[in-house]
Amino acid sequence: MEINIYVANLAAYNAGYHKGEWINLPMDEEELNQTIIDILDTSTMSEKAQYEIGNNCEEVAIHDYEAPWKINEYDNIQKLNEIAERLQRLSIYIVDEDMIECLLQFVPDIEEAIDKLEKGDIWFVRGVDSYESLAEHLAYDEDYFSWFYNIKDTNAESYIDWEAVGRDLDVEGEWFIGSNNIAVCIPHCS
Repeated sequence: MEINIYVANLAAYNAGYHKGEWINLPMDEEELNQTIIDILDTSTMSEKAQYEIGNNCEEVAIHDYEAPWKINEYDNIQKLNEIAERLQRLSIYIVDEDMIECLLQFVPDIEEAIDKLEKGDIWFVRGVDSYESLAEHLAYDEDYFSWFYNIKDTNAESYIDWEAVGRDLDVEGEWFIGSNNIAVCIPHCS
């Protein structure tokens, strides 16, 4: 999963000039530091621009971003790079952008969300739009055997009140249905 941020030279911006570039995270730390140094360097700009900007180009700001969570103008770029590295490691195995968006509806801090994902005790279920459909899905999924017994080879299915089971899932407070038809389980113990 790539995170893209547009980083601008703040002194140039405040003087009315445009000096910045898109940075794709994660990036090698040395390369990231060099990119920021290049953004702060005004030596390639006109003499007039250099004069108006002055010699105090020490700050950058994030003026735009492409990420599944909110990034602020003065967020630490190195910290964002670390977060992007952690997300990239997770995306190899289980996590995609839709899952992150769903999780962030219920865990507002990206680092806390990543911590929970790295522990491995968060579950996602795609294609559910209600607790009732979640209950039905869990009943037939062997990965969730601890919640439901397997009923697919019995006649018991017609006796199950999926709506009531769904209400119980909701009341337990561990399952949440996101706006993108993904359910996420965030156990209380994590």
